[in-house]
Amino acid sequence: MSFIKTIIKEISVFLFPVFIWKNFVTSQHNNEESSYLIWLCQEINAHKSFIEFGFGPFQFNSVSLAKNSYNGLLLDGSEKSCRYANYIFNSSKLKCNAITHWIALDTLDPIKNFLRT
Repeated sequence: MSFIKTIIKEISVFLFPVFIWKNFVTSQHNNEESSYLIWLCQEINAHKSFIEFGFGPFQFNSVSLAKNSYNGLLLDGSEKSCRYANYIFNSSKLKCNAITHWIALDTLDPIKNFLRT
């Protein structure tokens, strides 16, 4: 039975990624971080943007920020995850961009560029 569930899930994610993302995706910790971040940003009137390091297209800590029209930069070492995430972001008209990038002190240019916008 577990195998059948896995196959159905994989087919659904492949055929309906935007629907799945909009309706079922949560943060990695049941939206606790995202809910707190949204509240905090509203309290201090912060700029509506975020950067997340390491993510999965269907599970990341800032998902509520993305769904609430925050500008987002997501960085990950997996080209496949970034490509899939960008497909979902573009199809959903979200203000997020995923970049395949490894972070090191001498490779901070994508972050600097995002902060300048």
